[in-house]
Amino acid sequence: MAIPKNALIFLVDDDLIMLEILDRHLELHQYSNIRRFSTGEEMLEAIGQQPFMAIVDYRLSSDEGKMNGYDLFHQIRSQSPQTKVVMLSAQQDGELVIKLIKQGLRDYIIKDSHMLNELTTLLQEG
Repeated sequence: MAIPKNALIFLVDDDLIMLEILDRHLELHQYSNIRRFSTGEEMLEAIGQQPFMAIVDYRLSSDEGKMNGYDLFHQIRSQSPQTKVVMLSAQQDGELVIKLIKQGLRDYIIKDSHMLNELTTLLQEG
């Protein structure tokens, strides 16, 4: 079942160009209820809005004290367990993917030339 077009979707990536690419791709597919965040901390301030899905970069800022995607995933699961979390990463770590999926991750998409096609499939399948 496809994700509803009016579903609240959070995008979290410290790469502003990637945020723009993801946002435009979602809009192209008629998703209009999108919120963008450049840090996990910003996103968690809005978690009370109960997003349907959060698309999160695994390697958020490496600045000391900043939350990475792995930590953010666990915070989302704790504070908004119904939110589906999709992790984006340039890393192709099979063990990590299996570990996260066992912990409730909806999907793990590699940031490569197929990323937007995989995201489209995910949106269509729910």
